[in-house]
Amino acid sequence: MGGKPCIRGMGVTVGMIVGQIAAGHSIEEILADYPYLEREDILQALRYAALGDPKNAKSRCPGYETPPDMNLSPRWVEVFRKAGLEAVHWTTVGRADARDREIMAWAAANDYVVLTQDMDFSAILAAIRGVKPSAVQICAEDVSPDVIGARVAVALFQTRSELESGAIVSIDTERTRLRLLPLIKQEGSCLTSVRKPVP
Repeated sequence: MGGKPCIRGMGVTVGMIVGQIAAGHSIEEILADYPYLEREDILQALRYAALGDPKNAKSRCPGYETPPDMNLSPRWVEVFRKAGLEAVHWTTVGRADARDREIMAWAAANDYVVLTQDMDFSAILAAIRGVKPSAVQICAEDVSPDVIGARVAVALFQTRSELESGAIVSIDTERTRLRLLPLIKQEGSCLTSVRKPVP
């Protein structure tokens, strides 16, 4: 699979599992769709995505790969400050080699939203049915604040109340998608969240 981490050598990638969870599919749904997988396979994939080798961690946005860590420039802080938003870059408050869960715990404890190009944050929130921290994912090849910064800042203002309550906002060059947290299992249905279109 081109060097991508796979489940028990079957060719089912960790990225596919993480992508399914991030898209809102439950473990039960994935097991139904992939009968050759076991529950432990999915849990191991999520553990690997959250705690695995940072040299192998890549963006989970389809078609794009990013440097393995610290993939968003500290320049984003200035973009947000100019827009009137409080912001810090992780390198000013934590270790550069920190695991996703450490970053998430800090953000939740300090009431920050995580800005990332890595879908692992959403996958972890889905797996634990977490409400905080909120996450904003940038799914674009060029994540320079010069290119997509204004679009991200506008999306943050448009979804501010939802982000304060708990949400995942995905932004690409053409649209913004909002999913409220927690992702929940409703009786007789699949894992869902309330979706609100963002203009």
